[in-house]
Amino acid sequence: MAERILRLPERLSRELDEVEADAIIELIELGLKQKRIEQALAELARGEMSLGAAAQMAGLREDEMARHARAQGLEPPADPLALKEELA
Repeated sequence: MAERILRLPERLSRELDEVEADAIIELIELGLKQKRIEQALAELARGEMSLGAAAQMAGLREDEMARHARAQGLEPPADPLALKEELA
């Protein structure tokens, strides 16, 4: 595992003093995942990528990415195969 030193604002440093290392790693992983989702949603909204590409970028299944998109007020294009499965 690579070691990295981060400079944190005093407020965060004090708050993290009370958190175990495993929990800090989990928080960072969660934040990075959320950042990937936000970036993928932004590119999807600009029409720079398809729903499938956005899902892959975010590390999600397409249906999960579609839920995130809808939560942001985006209506991803309908996937004919997914629609067929939903109606079956």
